[in-house]
Formats: sequence, structure tokens, C-alpha cells
Amino acid sequence: CNFGADQIGDDTDRQKDHQKRFFSYFYMSINVGVLIAFGYLVNVSTHGIAGFVPLEEGYFAAYIVAAASMALAVTMFVAGSRCYRISSGGGIEGFVTMVTAVAHSIRNGGGLRGVACAVGWITMPFFFLCTVAAALWPHSVEESILSPDLVNATTGAVFANIYERGCALPGAATPPARRLHGGGGGGQGGVAALLNNVSLA
Repeated sequence: CNFGADQIGDDTDRQKDHQKRFFSYFYMSINVGVLIAFGYLVNVSTHGIAGFVPLEEGYFAAYIVAAASMALAVTMFVAGSRCYRISSGGGIEGFVTMVTAVAHSIRNGGGLRGVACAVGWITMPFFFLCTVAAALWPHSVEESILSPDLVNATTGAVFANIYERGCALPGAATPPARRLHGGGGGGQGGVAALLNNVSLA
């Protein structure tokens, strides 16, 4: 966003006006993307598209759309590299300044807030590693710890967690919910659930 605004500049009133419009279009495009993702692709992932994408391929289709959109955006960004105006002060200087400020705060009476900030930044890579590992960890039926509370005694339907059971209609023959891997939450156990809990903590 800031890189795009740098291409316009802010030396004149006209440039400042164009920057305001750029920010408006930028955030509007984000909201349009969110609308498409949550308003349409979520339904594609759980229901497919009648006559075009079968139910079993819903997740794949939704993620392909997202991946293709990101690939197109990166391609367009890289294609215009020769035209960009690079301002001084780019690169990692901002990150270095932030680290220096946090270290200065801790050494000079920043107290609990400075320490909490440092711990948060230090543990962030660990959080990402745990989250990715939990998503990629193979799930097996043997790892599941199924609670009786997650089984509908009337219909025999099995729910992933108490929230899914709470959303089900009483007495309805609700099929098991579709998930990417099915592990890591609610009544599930195993390594994936442990990694998810560690990253959450």
C-alpha cells in the first residue's frame, strides 16, 4: 500500500489528492476480495458448483481460485518493476529501527510492555512453524479421542466439536462436516491438536 502511494508522491496538492484516491481504491479492492472469498468461495469449498465442480472437489477449486489470483497479482507486480520509483529508506531499515526501539525500551525501563513486545516478536516464527506443521501433519483415526458428547445418540451423527453439535438441528440426520484434515480441534487429539494448541498459546 505504501509502495503504491510512493509511486504517486505527495509534493503537490494534486498528488495528495491522487494518493487519497489510491488508498480508497486499495482498501475497496481488499473488501471486494473479502466479499468474494467469504461470500462465494466459502460456499464453493463446502458445496461445490452444481454441474461444474463436484462437492468432493470444492476445497480444491476454492484454493485454486485463490492461488491463481495471487499468482496473477505477483506477475502483474513484477511485470511493472522497470516503471517503479524506488524511494530511499526502503528495505529492512524499518525492521532494524523497530528492533532497536524495542531493545532500547527493555533496557531503559520499558517494563512489562517492552518485554511482552519482544516475546511476541521472538515467538512469531515459532507460531507459524507450529501452524504449518499442524496443517500438514497426517491425521489418522487412531489419533482421534472421541467424546460421547460429540455423538448424536438419536441419529448417530458424529461432530468435530461441541460447536458443530450445537448448530445441528435436533433429531436431524446430520452427516459429518467436511474438513481439510479433520483433526486438531474440539474432540480430536494427537500431534496436530497439540501443535494447534501450542501455536494458540
